[in-house]
Parts: sequence; structure tokens; C-alpha cells
Amino acid sequence: SVTTNTIGAAFSTQLLLGNATLGAPLAPDADFQGDGDVDGNDLALWQAGYGICCEATREDGDSDYDGDVDGRDFLLWQRQYTGNLNPLTAGVTVPEPGTIWLLLLGLISIGRLITKSSTVCPR
Repeated sequence: SVTTNTIGAAFSTQLLLGNATLGAPLAPDADFQGDGDVDGNDLALWQAGYGICCEATREDGDSDYDGDVDGRDFLLWQRQYTGNLNPLTAGVTVPEPGTIWLLLLGLISIGRLITKSSTVCPR
């Protein structure tokens, strides 16, 4: 289980033969779904939980285990983000507007050179 002390630091506890032992502090975790990646689905959980001020869980969007869902949790999500927000745009490149004009100018120039070289001037 997760226990939070008075200054907001979270620690994991485990019961071993009836004795509680204090473990290492939990690392911040923005994988709110627990599916092994930090992606847009985790962002949606953070957005839904944003503003919870006490007793928030990781599933609510509390990545730093301080009991609330706030901007610090969003910052941790950004730092741990591993996926693409929009799978439809993954790998799609969009040419710069200047590239299109340069291409058009090059095609016009090539067209003029071909036209000039194919006409024969009478002597």
C-alpha cells in the first residue's frame, strides 16, 4: 500500500510476518492507466482528475503521490510522455510553404530551358 507522510512524500509499505517495514520512496509515475506507457490516454485521466485537492490516487492523475492532481503532475506526465497524442499524424511530414514556391520556380525554369533549346534560330 501507499502511505503519505505529513510533508507529502509517499512511501511504500509492506507487511512481512505482521511487521510493517518502511520501503524506499515511490518514484513519480505518470502512467495513470498502469499499461506500461505514458500517452494520451493517461493525459485524459489527468484532465478528468485535475483539481482534486485531497486523497487523489494515481488513477486520478496524481503522479507525485502528494494527494492532489495539479500542474506538477502534468509536468511529470510531459517529462515521461512516450506516445503520440494523435496516431493519425504520426510520421506525416508537411512541406514548408517556401519549398513549394522553390519547386514551382524550378519547374518553370526547366520548362523555359527546354523550350529555348528546342527552337532553332534561322541564320
